Amino acid sequence: MIESIGLTLLGAALAAIYQWQYVCLDVSVLRSLLKTLSVVALALASFFGLAPIEVTGALIACAFGDLFLSRRGWWAFGFGILAFAIGQIAYSYAFGLYLNGVSFPPRWFIFGIGFAATIGILVLPKALPLGVRIAMMGYGCFLVTMVWIALSSFVVLLAVGAVLFLISDLMIAGGYDERLPPKLRETLQKAVWATYWPAQAAILWGFSLTL
Repeated sequence: MIESIGLTLLGAALAAIYQWQYVCLDVSVLRSLLKTLSVVALALASFFGLAPIEVTGALIACAFGDLFLSRRGWWAFGFGILAFAIGQIAYSYAFGLYLNGVSFPPRWFIFGIGFAATIGILVLPKALPLGVRIAMMGYGCFLVTMVWIALSSFVVLLAVGAVLFLISDLMIAGGYDERLPPKLRETLQKAVWATYWPAQAAILWGFSLTL
């Protein structure tokens, strides 16, 4: 437990440095390292805190997603979306299995499909390539499934983390939406990390303190 607390604090420090010094800077190796290692620290905290392997795996997948999304190009964006989808599947499986007594309830995934399709039609900017919008809608299915299962667990920290995760992803979508004022888009892009990293930490500790 001491190791997990120390690693979480290390991750928080790296995340804070990234947020205040690097979030709006151009792509660089140092920027990618700070972003990725702040989540790797949580993955290690999960491992040493004896959290189930699914939670550790979800954090590792998300760390890869952060690495890809810190680089340029739609190929990096696509691999980032794939990595995060794997992370959401691992989270959903862990939440359902260890907290709700089920592995992956189909009704929640169906709800996720409907919600993601609605968001894809109403929110995702048409300026994005069609393939990217389809990938984001597919990812949204797994994201909303994770959020729904987390809320159904009635674990406060877990629910807060899941909702923050959803908010951070909606901010990412908003940052690409050319229908929004440029200043608002810039603000959303700056605020993503301030919601995303706390979301990961809340999910980790909400899960760890419950078992």
